[in-house]
Amino acid sequence: MAGTDYPKTIGKYTVIGRIGRGAMGVVYKARDPEIGRTVAIKVLKPITASHVFSQEASLERFRIEARSAGNLRHPNVITIFEVNTDSASPYIVMDFVEGEPLDRRLNRLEKLNPRDALQLISQIAAGLDYAHAHNIVHRDIKPSNILIDSSRHVFILDFGVAHIGGMSTDDEPIMGTPSYMSPEQILNKDVDYRSDLFSLAVLSFECFTGKRPFEGSDTTTVLKNILKGIRIDLTAAAPELPLALEAEFDRGLALEKEDRFPSGSEMIRAFRKALSISSGASNGPTVGYVPSDTKNTSSVFSDPFEANLESSDIKKWPASPGDALFGGAWSNSKAPASDSQIRKLKDNASDLEEPEGFSVKKDQYMNILIVFLAMSCVAIGCLIIWFLNGSPKPKVPSEVILPKVSVDDIVLYDFSTDNTSIDFKTQQPPPGKRIGEFDQPELLYLMLNLKTSESEIIEGLSEGLKKNIPDFALAACKLLEHDSYLVRLKALDVIGELRDSRATGKVVKLLEDYDASVRRKAAKTLGNIGDDRALGHLRASLMKENEVLVANEIRNAIQQLGQKS
Repeated sequence: MAGTDYPKTIGKYTVIGRIGRGAMGVVYKARDPEIGRTVAIKVLKPITASHVFSQEASLERFRIEARSAGNLRHPNVITIFEVNTDSASPYIVMDFVEGEPLDRRLNRLEKLNPRDALQLISQIAAGLDYAHAHNIVHRDIKPSNILIDSSRHVFILDFGVAHIGGMSTDDEPIMGTPSYMSPEQILNKDVDYRSDLFSLAVLSFECFTGKRPFEGSDTTTVLKNILKGIRIDLTAAAPELPLALEAEFDRGLALEKEDRFPSGSEMIRAFRKALSISSGASNGPTVGYVPSDTKNTSSVFSDPFEANLESSDIKKWPASPGDALFGGAWSNSKAPASDSQIRKLKDNASDLEEPEGFSVKKDQYMNILIVFLAMSCVAIGCLIIWFLNGSPKPKVPSEVILPKVSVDDIVLYDFSTDNTSIDFKTQQPPPGKRIGEFDQPELLYLMLNLKTSESEIIEGLSEGLKKNIPDFALAACKLLEHDSYLVRLKALDVIGELRDSRATGKVVKLLEDYDASVRRKAAKTLGNIGDDRALGHLRASLMKENEVLVANEIRNAIQQLGQKS
């Protein structure tokens, strides 16, 4: 990949590529040569005069992140492996997780269905409750700091503005992201765990509705609305949601921290009750941090709602809190038995006496059972004989079976003669204009400008696809060498949607990308384009691909192109 303007090594770690940039540092993907583990390394940026923080303040903030996140061991908090604050470029080594940031998921889906939203929010709440129990406040909870992996496991990222109780100073600058900041955070007052819970409520509102509760055309307006408690109504943003949930957000977004939920787990319980989603059996997993000497914080966080909610149970949203008493949402016509009712039934069952004559019936049942078992053994024996005599083996649907090929059989098409160079007409957009209002030259300027942020490029790609810009696939090709793997993924999405075969040669190169998710997307894009000139490159990549999901996607693409050729 071009543009490798990053160090080859950081400490003992071999740098593979750049993942992205944050407010305080650059994040790289790297490998630990001693144990072969893939890691993410956050390196503090050089401090210039234009920064809000002084060099010493930035370094101290960096140390705070190391101390705060480094002491946390929880399934929903990213793990810190090593910290170095003594070198010229201080860095933190943390676990590398392939996943999708929540802000990108919300951009893609607009909003989440209530069950999925609760499943994600409950994990964030669990991680925050654990951090709060260790006297650590995150202070920058927002969708871009939440990562979701392929199994819907959630990780809280970036404790870069984290606050350890008792370490604040009166003159420290305000830190956080405006739309998600609590009133006390905006006013630079003492901040505790309830500030995080306010931010979590804002994030939850966005997950349920696709909109942030405090709107405004500029940052100042947003901050004023937060301080005055002026927000959009939940049921106006999402009419299908119950009024009971609106009342819980009144508490979650309360101006006074004393009026908010006391913990993330309490917030989740309130949301679940308002949505009439059962918490399941009492022996199920608990949402939130429960102090215990035997708590295994390294175990995978399981979804407390998954096992207790079936699609067939969904009927309609209750119009008011009272509707839940008569079945309500996510329920059948009968209300579930309460814990006290269940306990009473169990107690009564233990006191029952065996009726007279029951032992005779028991013997009859035993004889029937013996006959049934004998017949079952005969049937199983017949099945074994049938299998041994050559029954057809089922095909595995998840993997395409391809004929074996050798290196000598592979022909690699030379794409160097393809002319993909186009002089795009660009124009700098005026300040304050929204990306959705950009015309064609302005969108192209946004995408091709090296100073454009990752999120703006991704939004620009989406807008360009809507506007049917001529040769847009070739414009997207220019982003396939971008430092951010998220930009490369979005560019591949656009190219695959447009199916422009002129982009094939550029996409083929990403079969060698260091990031497995990009390689997988590249294979899928080549299958969508349908250009059989990529067949040789796909076969060559398949022979050396170690990631199962990527290899399966390559096989699928080969099959697609083979059917067309």
